[in-house]
Amino acid sequence: MREKLTVIKVGGKIVEEEETLCKLLDDFAAIEGYKVLVHGGGRSATKVAALLGIESKMVNGRRIILIYLRSQKKFPF
Repeated sequence: MREKLTVIKVGGKIVEEEETLCKLLDDFAAIEGYKVLVHGGGRSATKVAALLGIESKMVNGRRIILIYLRSQKKFPF
């Protein structure tokens, strides 16, 4: 079975304001499954994803890259 890993990259402005940061953290906590929150490096992440053949897309100004992993008890990272 493959499980979804959701990687969300956010820019600086969203974490600088308390209201938007709290909203982001609430939304992030509600995401099911494995997840990673990344601050910065969005353009590089898109380039690496493209090189690996992984689709990325922008949703409401946020870059979304979905990676499906084979289910494992432990991940190597």
